[in-house]
This record gives sequence, structure tokens and C-alpha cells, in this order.
Amino acid sequence: MAVITGRSRSNAQAHLGMTPHYLIGNHGAEGLPGREAYEGEYLELAKNWEKQLKGLFASANGAGIVIENKGATVSVHYRASCERAAARSQVLSGIELLNPQPRIISGKCVEDLVPATAPNKGEALLYLMRHLGYPKGFYIGDDKTDEDVFRLMGEQLFTVRVGTAGPSRAGYALRNQQEVPGLLKELVNALGGQH
Repeated sequence: MAVITGRSRSNAQAHLGMTPHYLIGNHGAEGLPGREAYEGEYLELAKNWEKQLKGLFASANGAGIVIENKGATVSVHYRASCERAAARSQVLSGIELLNPQPRIISGKCVEDLVPATAPNKGEALLYLMRHLGYPKGFYIGDDKTDEDVFRLMGEQLFTVRVGTAGPSRAGYALRNQQEVPGLLKELVNALGGQH
């Protein structure tokens, strides 16, 4: 079993309550076997972005902008800002000045900065499947970045989105997180108890 998450690996492990065979963090930037050299580059890049951003937002301490170095990526939060629209505009303007430019993943009051050469969740899943020699895969997710997996074409993936609000390219959908254990149990039963 593999978990692919936008959290850093260490943060995700603290929340999981179990240890998956593979834990891929930071939207695919860390934890892929055979890509350790890239991770070293991403760590240095994140430190560089953090330094640049702290310089850019030095006068914005009271504006509720928080820079979080997640290892291979950086998140810029503005949830604590009283003027979120203005803070988001300031954050995006600052990000435009970064060198080199990151790939930006926008979330709820946060902008995640990912190295441009890092794989997204879909690319990470396909890489892991090739690495393990698995021709088919099952993927379930509830985040908008999971659409990078759901958009993959072909019959090699069985995809399930958790939640029904808004459009999705997933093959199937569950109403909520409470339906996930039942689906997983049915899959294990269908596979004869193999997992």
C-alpha cells in the first residue's frame, strides 16, 4: 500500500496511525524510491525559497502571512490575515519574484510551492507502479490535487473520489470519508483477503 499526500512525509506519518509500504509526501516530491538525489535538490531549493520569501515579507509580520518550509516544498499561509484577499494578492506577487519559479498549488488560504521538476501525484503514482511492476492500480482521494491522478487516461487505474461537490475525472465517487472503510473491506473480500 502507498500513501501519496501533500503533507511532508514526517507530518503525514504522525497522522496516519499505520506505516504504509510507501509514503510519498509533498505532492510527489519526496519518498519515491530511486529519486533520493532529486529530493536533496528539492530540500536546497525549498531553503532558498524560504529565505527569499522571508526577505520579501519581512514587513508583513502583522499581516498574518506564515512561511512553512515542509522540506521539499514550501507553503505560504495567510489564514490568520484579517484581509485575506489582500494577503493572497501579496503572497502571489511575492511568489512571482522567486528564482527559480515554483509550481504553485493553491489551497484554502495557502499557496504550496513545489519544485517545477517534481512529479505531481499522478506522475508519482505511475512512477511507483512502474517501479513495482504493477500494471494496474487503485487510487482513492479527497483533495483537488488528486485530480492529477483522476485525469490519467487508460484502464490501468481504478479511481475513487471522496466527496461529490464539483466536477471530477474520477471513475467513481463516495459521498464521504465514512464510506471509505466499507469500500476497502469490499475490495479486500473481492481479492480473497489478499492485500
